[in-house]
Amino acid sequence: MSLGIEVKRYTWGDFGIEVDSSSVGETATTCPRCSPHRKKSRDKCLSVNTIKEQWKCWHCKWSGGLEFGEKGQSLPKVVKMPAKIVKIGNSLSIKHQEYLTNDRGISSEVICRHKIFSEGQSICFPFFKHQIAVNYKKRPEKRGDFGKMRFGVSGGEITWYGIDDLIGGKDKPIVICEGEIDKLSLDTIGGYDSVSVPNGSKSKLDILDQIKDRLKDVIICVDSDAAGDELANELVRRIGKSHCSKVSYPADCKDINEVLVKHGPEIAKQVINAAKPYPVEGVYDIEDVEDEIWSDYEHGHNRGLPTNISKALDYHYRVLTGHWTLITGVPSSGKSQFLNMIVYQMQKQHGWKIGICSPETQPCHLHYEELIQLHAGKPFNKPTKAGDPPQMPAEDVADGIDWFKDNFKMVLPRRGGEQKLSIDAILEEFGVLARKGYKGFVLDPYNEVSVDGRIGQNDYEYISVFLTKIRRFCIEHDVHIWVVAHPKKMEKNASGQYEICRPYDIAGAHYWWDKGDCIISIWRELPTSKTNEVDVHIQKAKPKPVGLQGLVRLCYDIPSGRYFDLQEAREK
Repeated sequence: MSLGIEVKRYTWGDFGIEVDSSSVGETATTCPRCSPHRKKSRDKCLSVNTIKEQWKCWHCKWSGGLEFGEKGQSLPKVVKMPAKIVKIGNSLSIKHQEYLTNDRGISSEVICRHKIFSEGQSICFPFFKHQIAVNYKKRPEKRGDFGKMRFGVSGGEITWYGIDDLIGGKDKPIVICEGEIDKLSLDTIGGYDSVSVPNGSKSKLDILDQIKDRLKDVIICVDSDAAGDELANELVRRIGKSHCSKVSYPADCKDINEVLVKHGPEIAKQVINAAKPYPVEGVYDIEDVEDEIWSDYEHGHNRGLPTNISKALDYHYRVLTGHWTLITGVPSSGKSQFLNMIVYQMQKQHGWKIGICSPETQPCHLHYEELIQLHAGKPFNKPTKAGDPPQMPAEDVADGIDWFKDNFKMVLPRRGGEQKLSIDAILEEFGVLARKGYKGFVLDPYNEVSVDGRIGQNDYEYISVFLTKIRRFCIEHDVHIWVVAHPKKMEKNASGQYEICRPYDIAGAHYWWDKGDCIISIWRELPTSKTNEVDVHIQKAKPKPVGLQGLVRLCYDIPSGRYFDLQEAREK
């Protein structure tokens, strides 16, 4: 790997390919190579994947991608200079030198090589890329102790600490740690290609793209605490279990620096060399999951994340990655609107990125408009009668577009120029997004998914296979999927109301109950204009820590599309 050289990317226009800027995933257009010379010049024979940034013509077989251009061709490599070159100091105070060597066990040679310097009472750690300082972090000293790290340059580049150390050695394992001191510790121990995430456990991991050709063999050496576990899990999810190993520290240490200080460099080296691969499949002994057992014992089981829609809902239902949720309900009960609220809250409260496959809400801009309405809390459309609330101002629309552009993607797979709503095609596109950090996915509704590949299978067998694929995808990518499924035709009772929908009312019956992790059924009194009360029935919650069966009553605000706790709404 040559970190001083980066590849300049092409654009669609460089090849004369016309792509709608709103297209996400597979789309089709005319081929600039063969279409002008064909009788069917308007035939959309060029298949384009805007997520993978690749294309292929099904007529003339012309193919390529934005990273390397046409197949068999490549762009010249050019040096990409940092946006901001940072001036750093050139001296380290004796007090800071002693802190690093005596208290932290860092060698003088390593301190000198990383050009650590003092700025007043702060000790500073420069970040280099292409041997150019692009930023630095400073740790201020107060009352004889050092405080939290923070970046010292506004607008400086955020990159890996020590990224230049990954130049060369493409087939050698790398070590990813959680802080500058840990990176310096690894260099003091010696023998490892290592980097540290820039912002500890809260680091944004899109920067993995900067070292993507060194991710074949990764040793994860982060802190042994709840935040470190979360960081390790996210690294593994993005890199892949088959490429990762994890270290285990002595009982009296929580990171590699403590091992170095308390036990010396030889023991620290043994800790790194003893890193165990993450189990991928097959037979597991208790040592494979020993860390998880102790984590559950010390910190409790992972209960998932709350939606923060209402305290009552969070008591009965929380969202846990590696699992999936079935949303069902009677006709016109607001299943999709309720799910919109959940995924919006997951993004707003927890920073999740969301991928949505919703064939019923087309074209795509209509779904985005519903989300913008949720975000603004005001109607998107103009009032149609006296007394209707006013339309949201243009500023709210612009704010909503800005909010959702990097956090939500609509997925409608296309193959060979045609829409392909098979479960395999949908999960393929979801997988691309999962590797880019997306954690939540929506399939609304199941009933729109095509049945390709079900030769020899009856409806029940196909549904079983479909749900198995959903569950495996969630586990392998450590994501959460919500599936909306409409019930079979339901009859109203004597009072003109539908009964509460259960999984057995959906085609496929018991498979939905057997294979569903969490099951939610939505019910509203008819006509829906009569009341804004919504009954949310949590019919199944698995595993146990994420919730329990029960009824939660919410209030649906039509103008905003938002849901509120019914009791809280009444009190207001």
